[in-house]
Amino acid sequence: MERVIEVYHKDDKNYGDQLVREIKLPEIPLSILQEIFSEPKGNEMYEVFPIDMEKSRRLAKYVDVDYKFNKYSYFLCTYE
Repeated sequence: MERVIEVYHKDDKNYGDQLVREIKLPEIPLSILQEIFSEPKGNEMYEVFPIDMEKSRRLAKYVDVDYKFNKYSYFLCTYE
């Protein structure tokens, strides 16, 4: 299983909602991700989860990302 942060260029005339980058996450315990994203313990977190400013601060302990929320949207995604 691999978890990544997908980075999308926000909708504008030139780009649309275009995937511009994937940032591979290190091994972060599921319980920590559940806590950050306010998910119940039984959720394996296979859905797509938006990352806002608060979540980005909590993820900073595990991954170094220069978030630019005015230009990009960020999502936690899981692949098998």
